[in-house]
Amino acid sequence: MGAFIKPIPITVMFALGSSFFLAITITPALCSVFLRKRPKPTSEMPPVKKHGLRIASVLFIVILAMQAFKGDDGYGLLSFGFAAIFGGFMFAKMYVKRTPGTEHPFINGYGKRLYSIVSKRSRRWILVGTLLVAFVGSMALIPLGILKVEMFGQSDYDRLYIDITTPKGSTLDQTAQVAEKIEGILFDYPEIETFVSNVGITGADSFDSFSGSSSGTPNIARLTIDLYSADDRDRTSMDIAALLRERVKKIPGAEIEVTELEDGPPSDAPIVVGS
Repeated sequence: MGAFIKPIPITVMFALGSSFFLAITITPALCSVFLRKRPKPTSEMPPVKKHGLRIASVLFIVILAMQAFKGDDGYGLLSFGFAAIFGGFMFAKMYVKRTPGTEHPFINGYGKRLYSIVSKRSRRWILVGTLLVAFVGSMALIPLGILKVEMFGQSDYDRLYIDITTPKGSTLDQTAQVAEKIEGILFDYPEIETFVSNVGITGADSFDSFSGSSSGTPNIARLTIDLYSADDRDRTSMDIAALLRERVKKIPGAEIEVTELEDGPPSDAPIVVGS
């Protein structure tokens, strides 16, 4: 399933990376522009209130972690484990004293660069303006047609399907005759390693488990085509599928569909009309 769901984690990684970049650049600049400076407290917070806030912060993180990793059967080992981990980090942040001057070099460098931006009004507005222009420009890529939108794009897989549907009332022999005509066409493509024809049923398939037929249906058939590896052929599976569509559409007496594997989880057609 890794090849099918690969676009999903890639999208998540880019989204989280962009969010992190915005959090450490534009968010501090916006805060320095729009948030008012708080007056310095005239007296220190009472120790009881200070410890109460710290304990409440730790408990809040623990409860939040337990809720985030709660399973269908309630709180389990995973929820308690992550609650202990995140709660421990929060406890260390609140109560472990730090030695002055022990910050990581990355933190020191980031702090200096961030201060150089937020310390001057002109630099703050330049940063905010640049990011606003970049945001508007990125949003305009789709309506201008520069950036194409596709939920799950096609990939060069090693498998194709040809689904056959003859008119209702057709016999098994009539459906088999259509399948034999398509089999004759498949021998013309050297990229095809093997193919299997199932007449009356679509056959079991680990790649397409959502479209199996357990009972005999005389007017349906499926040809499962295995191609050679992409490194051992010149044409992609998309090219071969397009050529097959042009040839099988000339076969009369049946509805023939050439199907390719798609990225993402298995799904049905966007619109399904049931009878």
